[in-house]
Amino acid sequence: MPTEPHNYAERPNTIPWPPILLGFCLLGPLLLAKVIPLDTGQRFVELGLGMLAAAFVIDGWVFETFRKYRTEIMPHKPATKLVTDGPFKYSRNPVYFGNVMIIMAGAAFTGSAWFLISAIIFVFAVTRLAIVREEQHLAALFGQEWEEYRARVRRWFG
Repeated sequence: MPTEPHNYAERPNTIPWPPILLGFCLLGPLLLAKVIPLDTGQRFVELGLGMLAAAFVIDGWVFETFRKYRTEIMPHKPATKLVTDGPFKYSRNPVYFGNVMIIMAGAAFTGSAWFLISAIIFVFAVTRLAIVREEQHLAALFGQEWEEYRARVRRWFG
């Protein structure tokens, strides 16, 4: 039975992939380390704490910015506004950037290379399963305004 193509003007996804991916990318390395240890022999607890703190500050800033604009933060729900200030002046995806920092903090805390591998997997998976679809959704809803923002601000950071 053929399915109809996804209507990106309605919503970017039907499944909230980013929190699911983050869960797998945090739990997976812990489980894999029990079976196949990839211990680097190095622990950087202070660095891990700094990365976690930075990620939580970024996430708090994002939540506050979305609250200010009264728009949806869940990645599978439709956008009502194109938010381009706050952390979105520096990254089109500050939450996912923060998620990568959380995964990398796992590497700093545990010394497990599985977290480094997991962070790379997260970047590719969240880009494919969420970001590209969210960008299509925003393009369908906001047209030229989205294109100008996309040209001005990088996908990840910078």
